[in-house]
Amino acid sequence: MPCCKPALFSQGLSFLMSKLLSVRLLVVLLILTTGACGVIRNRSNDYLKASEGKVLVVPDWYQSDRIRSRYPIPEVDNKDTSGEEFVVPAPPDRTELILDEQFTIEEMDGRQWLSVTNVPARAWPMITKFLASRGFEVGYSNVRKGLIQSSVFQEGKLSSEYARQLDLLSEEQTGRTHHYHVLSFRLNQGVKRNSSEIRVRVIDVHDLNPDFNSWPEEDGYPGAENRVLEDLKLFFEANRDEKSFSLLAQDIGGASRVVLVSEDVEPYLKFDLDYARAWGVLVRSLRNAGIDVVDLDRSKGEIDIKYYDKVEGSLLGKLFGPGPDKLPANYRLKLNESNDSVRLDVIGAGSESPDRESRLKLLSLLLENVS
Repeated sequence: MPCCKPALFSQGLSFLMSKLLSVRLLVVLLILTTGACGVIRNRSNDYLKASEGKVLVVPDWYQSDRIRSRYPIPEVDNKDTSGEEFVVPAPPDRTELILDEQFTIEEMDGRQWLSVTNVPARAWPMITKFLASRGFEVGYSNVRKGLIQSSVFQEGKLSSEYARQLDLLSEEQTGRTHHYHVLSFRLNQGVKRNSSEIRVRVIDVHDLNPDFNSWPEEDGYPGAENRVLEDLKLFFEANRDEKSFSLLAQDIGGASRVVLVSEDVEPYLKFDLDYARAWGVLVRSLRNAGIDVVDLDRSKGEIDIKYYDKVEGSLLGKLFGPGPDKLPANYRLKLNESNDSVRLDVIGAGSESPDRESRLKLLSLLLENVS
């Protein structure tokens, strides 16, 4: 029995040594893992102590353009500009971007007019110059109403020759006594800001110095009136660089006749137009914006469209889902007459109603493409 004691002591000593070795290894690993405050020095702030080196000299025989900074820092002027004043440029006018031509003759429901991408104050003096070029004087004008009436066609004058070109001096009419004609122009603010619309009427009068009665809504001589519009368009194009401006006529112009109303109310577009014109403007805006029309009913004032955000849907949905042609209509545009204007609201084509942000986005797009 006594011979077993040394062996037990030896085993206990070896067990104790292994435990101490394990503890030492654990301490070393702990120091290594805490790096920043242990054996491994923290080098994250070494760049603060870096000194500027010498300029790199490139040999003459080497292409120096291949040796350059990856992220060059440009030279800047450190002049203080806090006391200076700057003018923010006005936003670009999209009118001329939407309309391919500056002067166009448009027609809707049998009505024709000349559309000009310029303010009425510039179009007004051009009308008077057009009359002068055809041998007329201004017989009547009302700037506030945007009305200009020519003098009568008189035999033996240049205006008489223009009347023959318009086929207004046929044998049947020249045989009639006390029968004359005048040209009447009506200048209005265009649908978009900085645009104008000009309508023309040929009016029968029975006096060489007639008074102006009222603007006739119906065409008197459609063929002659369309010819005058064509001539007026050519006159505007030939004198597009003319810079005449009427201070009196500047009150004719104003804001766009189509505006977005969204403050403290549900967003909608307000058309300062009659229903037929508002419908035509809306259809053209959809076409300009590239929005697909699924169905439309003018009598109800409803248009179903497909307008999907390009970022909507997952990648798998875009790869294996239905194509754009098979997607259903998701918006319905509703036109309603309200007092002297027309209102356009956006509702859902299905059971779901679009949120306010989506409606505002669609209405803003339509407004940008109004022409």
